[in-house]
Amino acid sequence: MHPIEQLRFVARSRGVDSGLLVEEAADALGFFANEQRALITACRQLLSRQPGVGPLWWLCNRLVLAKNPRVEARLVLEDCWQFSATRHLETVELNTETVVVIHTDAAGTDEPVMAGGSDVSRQSLVSSDTIRQVTEAETAGLAVWLVMGPGVWLPTLVWKEIKARCDADSRTDLVVLDLDRVDGVLGPDGKVTPDQLAPSTMPVAPELLVRLN
Repeated sequence: MHPIEQLRFVARSRGVDSGLLVEEAADALGFFANEQRALITACRQLLSRQPGVGPLWWLCNRLVLAKNPRVEARLVLEDCWQFSATRHLETVELNTETVVVIHTDAAGTDEPVMAGGSDVSRQSLVSSDTIRQVTEAETAGLAVWLVMGPGVWLPTLVWKEIKARCDADSRTDLVVLDLDRVDGVLGPDGKVTPDQLAPSTMPVAPELLVRLN
């Protein structure tokens, strides 16, 4: 498949596993490795169509800031494959009658509303069906665990931009879930509680925060 067609597939996809989208996008964006301006344009177009997929933001930012985008694309894919291999069994183990396992493709922290405030709001984007699962689990007294793959936990700048774009696109299929409703998180760093999630240190390419007209 031609790289442009691959990017169109990723841009149009709905309900597709984010790992597959990253794999297809990484392969296609490598086509622009020697043309920085074209790479930035392709990334901006892709993110305008898939604003709620955190791993695509992670991929695009890493490629745009990399000295060698092709090498960086391979490193991104290795991170994804390693997570899939090492965390699959842990996810299966969580699927018991006393634990509800949910997934997200984008999450991050919001800065305090008041200047100098210390409270940090940790949030994620989930489907409306997932919100229903969480509510039912709370009613039944079951623990809720959130699975976050590589590239899902994002810097505040990117996280706020994702929410703003989803609102602008009227994405009613995605809802913000406060992570204080979650008992644990299974991510690249293993099993942690939500309050152990420090703000993401992922570098951000400012040009990717500019929206297309």
